[in-house]
Amino acid sequence: MNGRDIQNLFDLGGRVDVVSGGNGIGRACALMLAGARAAGGRAIAVVRNVTVAADPVSLVKRAVAELGGLHILVNDAGGGGARRENPVRTGVEDFARVFELNLFSA
Repeated sequence: MNGRDIQNLFDLGGRVDVVSGGNGIGRACALMLAGARAAGGRAIAVVRNVTVAADPVSLVKRAVAELGGLHILVNDAGGGGARRENPVRTGVEDFARVFELNLFSA
């Protein structure tokens, strides 16, 4: 692989990406990808619940329909729960919600 091939490998022009997760790493990835396209491009914001199996499917279908495809997927939805500062005080309900989000989100 020569230098030109490597440069083309990382060229994001014309690529469509979907980022799940709007905080932390997900937000940073979305901002980085948007910055890489600062010269132009189009974006849509779609709110979905990644713990509902049909929602990520509809998100991908919408990206394909409105933006013409899907080339990059950053699946970063997840969380640590409302009581991250003191896990000992986390109730069973909070634990179950965080566990479900981190294990089963699509």
